[in-house]
Amino acid sequence: MRADEIMTPKVCVVTPDTPLKEVAVFLVHRGVGAVPVVDEDGRLLGMITEADLIAVESTPDPRRHLRRDLPIDDRVPLTAGEAMTSPVVAARTDTDVADIIQTMLSEHITRMPILDQDQRLVGLVSRSDLLRPLARPDAEIAADVRDVLARWDGGLRPTVEVTEGEVTLVVAGLPEPETALRLVRAVPGVLAARLNPGEDEQPG
Repeated sequence: MRADEIMTPKVCVVTPDTPLKEVAVFLVHRGVGAVPVVDEDGRLLGMITEADLIAVESTPDPRRHLRRDLPIDDRVPLTAGEAMTSPVVAARTDTDVADIIQTMLSEHITRMPILDQDQRLVGLVSRSDLLRPLARPDAEIAADVRDVLARWDGGLRPTVEVTEGEVTLVVAGLPEPETALRLVRAVPGVLAARLNPGEDEQPG
């Protein structure tokens, strides 16, 4: 499964000149934790997150200014471009979702921008996007499995049984069974795939 098959497209964005007040209103009203910052051509420049805004909002203790040995920095970011996190971890549209999951876990991020070949932002993958395939109905998964196998071998008409995301293919004389199982495992929502009832399960 690729990033462009699971991402949320048509993402709302801000520009580097967007005032922080406007960004804060957007995040609060939309109930999201971050928004991408792009240039006039739609290329990703960074992300501005709740944490970025909270850091701006935090007011230093006035007593700090009484200590002459501590530096005072009165500069306050006023725009998205001044407060954003950059660079950010991103992926391409053809990136394997398994790689995206590993990156999000290792980098401790909750969403990943998806870019096209020209580095333009085309979508976002969030944790909820990653969970969506697991919630697919078994009947929908079975229909996709049949379609994938039919496109691989037009004469193949297996009985497809799906229970809680586990797929069993009931078919005699299947050519290249390992290839067929790999194709089935790539269908969104498939947790495991096996040939014929009673055979050892192949992890998805």
